[in-house]
Amino acid sequence: MPRLKVDMSVIAGGEASLDYHRDLQGFIYRVLRETDYDRIHGKPGFKYFVFSNIFPPSGVFEEGDKKSFLVASPLKGLVESLADGIRKYLDGELVRIGNIFFRIRDVKMFRLRVDGSIIELRTETPVVVRIPRRLFSMYGIESDSGNVFWKPAYGFKAFENAVYIGLNKKYRDLYGRDLPTQRVFQRLQLIKTVSYKVRIKDRLIPIIGSLWRMWYVEPDKDLLKAINFMLDTGIGQRTSLGFGFINPVKH
Repeated sequence: MPRLKVDMSVIAGGEASLDYHRDLQGFIYRVLRETDYDRIHGKPGFKYFVFSNIFPPSGVFEEGDKKSFLVASPLKGLVESLADGIRKYLDGELVRIGNIFFRIRDVKMFRLRVDGSIIELRTETPVVVRIPRRLFSMYGIESDSGNVFWKPAYGFKAFENAVYIGLNKKYRDLYGRDLPTQRVFQRLQLIKTVSYKVRIKDRLIPIIGSLWRMWYVEPDKDLLKAINFMLDTGIGQRTSLGFGFINPVKH
């Protein structure tokens, strides 16, 4: 499916906002408000898109800096509508994302699909996985919480299972059937875990996520379909806030 790359220049800079995820999500929703996808904001569950960080990353945005971000979706029409909406800013109207003002320089759609005998992917934004209390005994988790964020002590199997369940739910939501494979990873490498706070419904919520590299060797057509679906939707939870965004690694 197509992806969208938005190139921008910083016009009025400042420090990166702690509400970055909500701010960029808000800009996407504002653009979609004028399209056939205006009701996505109120839809429970999967919102049909995921986005990257603004890159290159920096703690402070300086006037004149060149920045970009990516948006992915399994819905071609959503990407096309978003591209058309953002192109309206090419006439010079400034875009505000948090406390930073940008001018849109370019909007490009491109098709991303991976195949081949060896595939390497990496998560560009943290994957958020929460494990519900009913599964604590399965993974040997001891906690008084209703659910817990995944961490290495809970084991890779807990992470893999949670990602598969979430991805399969998204696939059923779109296509009315299960993923054609019951396993979406071959080899995983944890890079690191991260924690910070994200504003959700006017509250700062602590979030724990993890960054990963993934390798596949000779994936069959069903696994390839799942891999490309992950590239379109992201993995884990809170993907519409920019978590779980995946890119292929080019060699």
